[in-house]
Amino acid sequence: MNNSFEARSFSWRATAAALALFAVVIALMSYRASFYVANPDRPDGVHWVMQDFRDVVFYPARAFLDGRNPYNTHEYMEIYPVWHPLALYTPLSLLLNSPFAMMPFQLAWQVYLVFSLLLLTALAAICLTVVDLKASAGRVALVSALLLLSRPGQMNFHLGQVGLQTAITATLAVFCANRSPWLAAVALALSTIKPTYGAPLCVLLVARGDWRLVVRALLLAAGPTAVAILMLLQRAGGIEQLLASWAMTYHSFGTESFDDPMIGPFRIDAPALIARLSSISMTRSTELLIGTAVLAVGAYAVYRCGRSEPQNDPRMQSGTLIILTMLACTYHQTYDALALALPVVGLVADHLAARPRKNVLRIALIVLFGLIAANYLATVTALQSLNLHGKGRLGATSINPGAICLALAIYVGLALRRRDRPSI
Repeated sequence: MNNSFEARSFSWRATAAALALFAVVIALMSYRASFYVANPDRPDGVHWVMQDFRDVVFYPARAFLDGRNPYNTHEYMEIYPVWHPLALYTPLSLLLNSPFAMMPFQLAWQVYLVFSLLLLTALAAICLTVVDLKASAGRVALVSALLLLSRPGQMNFHLGQVGLQTAITATLAVFCANRSPWLAAVALALSTIKPTYGAPLCVLLVARGDWRLVVRALLLAAGPTAVAILMLLQRAGGIEQLLASWAMTYHSFGTESFDDPMIGPFRIDAPALIARLSSISMTRSTELLIGTAVLAVGAYAVYRCGRSEPQNDPRMQSGTLIILTMLACTYHQTYDALALALPVVGLVADHLAARPRKNVLRIALIVLFGLIAANYLATVTALQSLNLHGKGRLGATSINPGAICLALAIYVGLALRRRDRPSI
């Protein structure tokens, strides 16, 4: 048997194994989820699978299609069987999610689940393509399986969050600005559905020098967003009533214990880390102050980094800085860490291609990101089963924000070094 035949045979076996792994992971997660699928008629807090799809995607858009204003928290929660009020999503999200709201809930969440799996493979293919690896079926399946096995991927899959959508749009906007400017602009426009993505991304991309991209994106988002706002104005009864409903949504947001920066197990941002380590309950103004400081430091580092990076590549270092700053500066939960998929794939690819003595920093960063992917301690099930309280709970829930902040500090330090030093 010659070497070329053996290589082809191994490649075929590896592809088959990766596809089988992906299928098995989907089957196992779907089986577990089948016992806890959200009840569309009476949310009870026990059947939590697809609860974010119900509360974030389906019923807000359903209310919009019914001619109501879903930002009117009191009316919205009285009429529709939701567990949480509409979170801080822009009116553009109501238009984009309307196709799902046109279906019965049972069919809608099943279609959304298939849609999410397709997006997962798309994210894997994008990551491989941007780092100049062939997006073969085997590689896409392997990366998709690993993403789904990760805690952010599992959480997004089970809750029906929009983490995959925002991860893909952030990835395309940040890492494809040079390769496909208009694709990046469309992606950035779509990311504005979630202000915790769109706002910091715009600031950081301007800091890198991509202000034309930001202008294009805002113009692209302005049209459909304006249409949705005009429709909401009529439903709300005027500008004052609409503004009041937005204020109601803002004040209703974050009232759940899961969202609390000190005790919420899923927060991965810098304000949450500081609140936990200091044991100080934070006001929103304090969170905003800390987040603004993190954003300012990140923006300056991106500015310095962007000036020294080649303009004809994906600008991995500044791009990773942007993603880390975005995650650290404002409210984000574990599923949002899917936005780190491309930086991790890039680090692993560089590690395998480089000489071992130059890989110490890469390995350290891979370990930090790996902690986020594998941290199943910061779950309600684990915290309750292991009876973690006090320092045990603090350690488990601080791993993710701690890893993100430490990785951000490393990248900021790299950006502030002399320009002739090699990047990672």
